[in-house]
Amino acid sequence: MKKNKILFVIALLLTGSLMSCEKDTEDISRITFYPDFVIGGEEVMTLVQGEEFVDPGVTASANEVELDVTTSIVGSPFIVPGQTQPEDVTYTNSLDTNVPGLYIITYSAVNEDGFTGTTQRVVVVLDQPADPNVDLTGTYSSTAPSPNATITKLADGVFFSSNVWGGVVRLLFRLM
Repeated sequence: MKKNKILFVIALLLTGSLMSCEKDTEDISRITFYPDFVIGGEEVMTLVQGEEFVDPGVTASANEVELDVTTSIVGSPFIVPGQTQPEDVTYTNSLDTNVPGLYIITYSAVNEDGFTGTTQRVVVVLDQPADPNVDLTGTYSSTAPSPNATITKLADGVFFSSNVWGGVVRLLFRLM
């Protein structure tokens, strides 16, 4: 008999909470559409020192509604191995085509619900023109017991590598 009373009370509580949930959750569940970006031009661009950078632009929309896009830049001039120390690395918030280096442009947009989306473009300013015939693309192995390194050409003089020096490292570098 006691067991039946406990089951009755549990059933009563569940019924009451289910009925109240309907009222409390009414009109709060909906779909949000995150920013969707279309990048004009290339995602990785190279310039030779002194050339003008013209941003090909980025558009953003959410559920076919155009969104405002804001831009931020983080750049770092190239350091010369053997002539500078890692603490000499500096960062800037502007793209200076007179200073060879790696610049990352981040484009951001916010949807109507306040959710932010981003996409990026990498701009590499080279101190001299890259040889377009140089292509290191391929898979490389070492005699040490480590995973293979894969190199992919992103743009003239700019390559992406996984597993540099035996570790899982991603690196952009330029070729003289």
